Amino acid sequence: SKDALNVVFDGQSPVEKRQGYTVAFTTGTRSYQSAWSYTDATNTSWIIARSSSDIIASNLAGTIDRTFALNGIDKLSLKAALAIGLRAGGKLYTPRDTPVIEASGLNNQFLVVFNIASDGQVQMLTPSVSGSGKVESDSWSYQPSVRGPFGEDHVIGVASPVALSDLVEWLWSHNEQPVAALVPKKLAEVIAATPGARIGSVGLFTSP
Repeated sequence: SKDALNVVFDGQSPVEKRQGYTVAFTTGTRSYQSAWSYTDATNTSWIIARSSSDIIASNLAGTIDRTFALNGIDKLSLKAALAIGLRAGGKLYTPRDTPVIEASGLNNQFLVVFNIASDGQVQMLTPSVSGSGKVESDSWSYQPSVRGPFGEDHVIGVASPVALSDLVEWLWSHNEQPVAALVPKKLAEVIAATPGARIGSVGLFTSP
């Protein structure tokens, strides 16, 4: 909450409950003078920022939600990984660039791709609202436009032997909304209900 964040930046240490995990500001740790972190359901702590100056208060909640989501997605992808990456490898992209995202190992499977922006927004990429997302070839590529919010984005791909209509509908209904923290639960439901479904992600760093 805004009040909790104000207390943090006055040098105190509140704890805020968010979407099933705990956010805290700690000081005097072994590795950092101070650190934003969250603790997940397994009581594992994850560093968000090394000091309060690394991230402004208005972006904190979205950044934590994004980090929480990516941790959950990484765990899901360990069980069933989709090969997805950037054609040019890692670099900093600006609106003048045209990054190319590629996925492989598809062959008549259905593909859903979306972005989790640096502020926790979910941005649907493909398929369209009425599209099936079927990819007949082995590989697929996409050129997203580079636009704000800038920072560290993560493109998520989900491939399946069957159409993922429910996931597509859910993502479009939450498009451009800061709901990153809800994504792992939704993807876990998809994986559990869809034999052969696979998940992969790739980081995309952007700047104005």
